[in-house]
Amino acid sequence: AADRSRDADQLDLVRLLHDLAPVLQAAAGPSVQVALESGSSTLPLTGNATELEQALLNLLTNARDAKARHVTLRTSRVERTDADWRDERVHGVAAAGAFACIEVQDDGEGMREEIVERIFDPFFTTRFPGRGLGLAVVSGALRRHRGAVTVDSAVGRGTTFRLYLPLAAGERTHPPAPG
Repeated sequence: AADRSRDADQLDLVRLLHDLAPVLQAAAGPSVQVALESGSSTLPLTGNATELEQALLNLLTNARDAKARHVTLRTSRVERTDADWRDERVHGVAAAGAFACIEVQDDGEGMREEIVERIFDPFFTTRFPGRGLGLAVVSGALRRHRGAVTVDSAVGRGTTFRLYLPLAAGERTHPPAPG
């Protein structure tokens, strides 16, 4: 296996998303409004910016294909326990800990349960052939970052993906409250 450590950089997820905003809007197309809501000032992590960009581009393309008019990307810092993962459909490493979370919520068509079950399978697609690696790329990127992705969708109410990326080592504990 290749040494992935040299492909990993110290990143700030909030800055990365702000830098990518024009690219993500372009990928979504002129009929989709992309909004970015940052819940934290910084979210430091170790990762590969190119892989994360590709994962987000694939999610935006899917939202566009699902006829979304609005896509909201929200960043936050979250603590997850083993119990938190149990009731969700998780792909990747569902470990307890502190994560930077990117929520990608769209108001598109949504998906039936049997579609949601298979969306991360390589080459599974409900669109025309040749574009079936999109969500497998998302899942693979999160696995390589020792993170996870969850999906929540229903026909007629859109889809929400949550990408959980482990925070950098020094950020895994809450700083003491001031005063």
